[in-house]
Amino acid sequence: MIVEVSDQVIAYVKGLPPAPRRSLRLAIHKLENLQGDIRNLEGRLSNYQRLRVGAHRIIFQPIPSQNGPVIRCLFAQHRSVVYTMVEEILQQ
Repeated sequence: MIVEVSDQVIAYVKGLPPAPRRSLRLAIHKLENLQGDIRNLEGRLSNYQRLRVGAHRIIFQPIPSQNGPVIRCLFAQHRSVVYTMVEEILQQ
């Protein structure tokens, strides 16, 4: 499975201290096999899933393609604000 990572996720991960940065990178890599603390989201975000990595969340969407499924990591942020920020972005 292919994992695509948005510029926002890359910038967020790069801005973290070394230990959480390492954890997030490893978790994103494990998404290739759908491993990790993954949950389906509800409500307006029901087309998305989240990956929990400590206090951080990555919002992603599995998308079928001709070459097999692709996982698009769209947004990453601290758990306290990630869901409201994603809802705001999707409304635009």
